[in-house]
Amino acid sequence: ASNIAYGWWSHDIGGHTSGDGDNELFTRWVQFGVLSPIMRIHSTKGYFYDHRPWMKDDDEVAHALRETLQLRHALIPYLYTMAWRAHCESLPLMLPMYYAHPEAEAAYHCPQQYLFGTELIAAPFTDPADPDTRLARQVVWLPEGDWYHFFSGEHFEGDRWHAVYGSLRDIPLFARAGAIVPLGPKVGWGGVGNPNELHVHLFPGADSTFKLYEDDGATTAYAEGHACQTTLAQRWYGNRLEFRMDAAEGDTSLIPAERTIHLHVHNVRTGVTVGATVDGAPVAVATRYDEQTEMLVLDGIRQCAHSALKVTVQTDEATLCSQRPRQRETILRLLKAFKLHIGVRNKIADELDVILADPDKLAPYLITMAPSQTRALFETLYQAGVHHVADTHEPTLLVLWNNRRDETITYRYNDAYLYFGFVDSVHHQQGIVPRFMTFTPKLQTWSHGTRGEHVQRTQWHVQIDYHNLATVVEEYLEQTP
Repeated sequence: ASNIAYGWWSHDIGGHTSGDGDNELFTRWVQFGVLSPIMRIHSTKGYFYDHRPWMKDDDEVAHALRETLQLRHALIPYLYTMAWRAHCESLPLMLPMYYAHPEAEAAYHCPQQYLFGTELIAAPFTDPADPDTRLARQVVWLPEGDWYHFFSGEHFEGDRWHAVYGSLRDIPLFARAGAIVPLGPKVGWGGVGNPNELHVHLFPGADSTFKLYEDDGATTAYAEGHACQTTLAQRWYGNRLEFRMDAAEGDTSLIPAERTIHLHVHNVRTGVTVGATVDGAPVAVATRYDEQTEMLVLDGIRQCAHSALKVTVQTDEATLCSQRPRQRETILRLLKAFKLHIGVRNKIADELDVILADPDKLAPYLITMAPSQTRALFETLYQAGVHHVADTHEPTLLVLWNNRRDETITYRYNDAYLYFGFVDSVHHQQGIVPRFMTFTPKLQTWSHGTRGEHVQRTQWHVQIDYHNLATVVEEYLEQTP
């Protein structure tokens, strides 16, 4: 849609073509809708078509839907600014990765993710949870630089592929280093007016500027200059972050005369020094720190529309960034979700430090695991894997990655097309998995008398071998003419 400048569209979330009332599918659909230009639940009328989120009797589903819809409401300041950008620059809210990274080959092979405005990358889960891992899986390519999971705060290295696993409540959303994301408060419902509170999320590691746009939200008076813009900027000095929120410019009657500002500074150390001024005068700031997400929150800063806020966060250490290694936590989270004998999970947890130092030590336990469980653990431990993407403009897309260039991780790929018993084409390739490669088995066409052209997929098989310990397979096999 972005390639033809069609930037604002929506899903009919819930749908009009029956289905079986799958709550997981509906929840994932809502999550995708929340990270889309227009979000609306829209389905056919009928007793069993009731998709009102508050009518869901499954507590997990209801909670996930409530969190997701509250996120959408909180996103209004960010979304409205991106709508203004679209108006001025003809750049849609959602963009393919190659818009920002045209020279990166990987950017053309990740259709299940997209740029969501200037600050974020979204890759919503769209496949159901695996019955054995009990988690959904998504594979994401993050461009060069540092990236952070918006909700968990986990740091991800860029120019790499990452397999991400999540429960029903989880949404893969990533912020770039230096990102500034202004949100409104999370509320049950509070209208769509310009909010009295702003929650500004800051991600360290780079200089950045974000110009928040606001108007009356209803008329075309903005065309006559009745709009307001506020510059938010951060400067990054390694062991110090400086943030400023300038006085609003334009028609300030459109925004609250005074706002409460909450700064969420992601992925920073504990024990930092914080200072804040409004129009140069020091102000007291209440702070709290979330160790799990490595986030410092500066609460309740009062700022008038015509005032300028400046905040400094610094440390005596070499860097302000925390970037706590999360691999151990990730493995434990996977094990907790797995449908796997508790004794096996406990044993792996007891030996986890040894396994992290040498993942081959996991070998004795592989016989007890389902293939999807082995895959999840090995993708996490070795940072390598294979991903089959079916919903592309091509018939199928296979992505292989090996972030650490581990030469003991190998692959084999085969495809074949048989035409009425004759071998029309075959292909075989094997070797060490490089940092990134793709295969795209081609569609074949054939004519059958006067009935016209028929299309047939090529059969294919790809596998990755991890240290001769475990093999992960993706394949498509069928009878060809």
